[in-house]
Amino acid sequence: MERVVVTGAGILSRAGVGIEQFWDNVVQGKCSEDKNITLDLSSLSDLRTVKKMDRFSHLTLLATLMAIENSKMDLAQLNVEKIGTIFSTVYGSLQSNEAFARKLITSGSNYTSPTIFTRTVANACIGQTCISTGLKGVSTMLMGSNSIGYAYDLICTGKANAIVAGGVEEYHADVANSYKELNYITTVDNNQEIISRPFDTERDGIALREGAGVAVIEALEHAEQRHAPILCEVLGYGGAFSEVSPERALSPIESKPFENSMKSALLDAGLEPENIDVAILSASGSRYGDLAEALAFHNVFGTYAKNIPVTSGKGLIGETIGASASIGFIIGALSLYYQIIPKTVGCTKPDSEIHLNVVTDTKKMPIKNILINSFDVGGNLSSIVLTKISQ
Repeated sequence: MERVVVTGAGILSRAGVGIEQFWDNVVQGKCSEDKNITLDLSSLSDLRTVKKMDRFSHLTLLATLMAIENSKMDLAQLNVEKIGTIFSTVYGSLQSNEAFARKLITSGSNYTSPTIFTRTVANACIGQTCISTGLKGVSTMLMGSNSIGYAYDLICTGKANAIVAGGVEEYHADVANSYKELNYITTVDNNQEIISRPFDTERDGIALREGAGVAVIEALEHAEQRHAPILCEVLGYGGAFSEVSPERALSPIESKPFENSMKSALLDAGLEPENIDVAILSASGSRYGDLAEALAFHNVFGTYAKNIPVTSGKGLIGETIGASASIGFIIGALSLYYQIIPKTVGCTKPDSEIHLNVVTDTKKMPIKNILINSFDVGGNLSSIVLTKISQ
């Protein structure tokens, strides 16, 4: 089995564009973007091709190029047939699907655009990204949130030297309005720095935002051969399924699936509960979703649970759905690298019923092993364990 490391990352989110700006803002609890992230396409070489892409593909390509640059990959010197691309999404290319469907309904099939149609499939963004970068390894689009876990498995078994893996989701007002109609959306989402309240006693829902997070996951031997920067090592991955999405829970939900996800990640990593120093939880401000995750955390970690520092970035970044797992993963990798735990923006009065050691002020501390949870709106649950690696 190959050892697997993280060698770079790229991100576009409400907290910032690019790893440096993003991390600085996460640590300080600041935002620089809002519902629609400003995209700078001027650095892309083939602008004619770029103009044929939609926003969904732009988000994917920009985050991928950032990650490749951050990992110091010189693709011209590497075997691109052994470097893959795996991404996750939940809703896919919403703007292109809406444009195509609207024309089809209002004008008929003779007036629809074949160009727009090619953008409607969820994996169009991967196709455009592979064309632009020249990557030719394993490639797929997953509807959910477990692209990084799948990439980890493929590299462990030698099916790829490296994989550019992550998630992407674009903001669409119609989706946000439908969530609001169903009472999933928080009342504090007013475009300020705090847009939801994870773990807080007054939490009342999630805040939808767009984002793209991409990490370069790589076999340790391959990374060392090219003298790559190494952020951390991936130790284990686990997953489960919940019939009720935590973000959509309007009544108490069972915590067992959340327990199974964390337990399987610990088992895969070969660690005991007491070996985890910090946890990046999936809490998004959902009244019952946050509680179910907390109960599961207590059941898995027992007496250690109340002492392990936990945090969530969704009070600042928002619920980015298909991108949330990869963004949480990147926060975890950077936390290990810099030995810093970012504060939980939006949690000013931690809920006593949750009874966790919620980090409300950013702090520096020794971190060896970190657990990252991601529970998406489709009920896909994933947990990943990262560890600090000696340089």
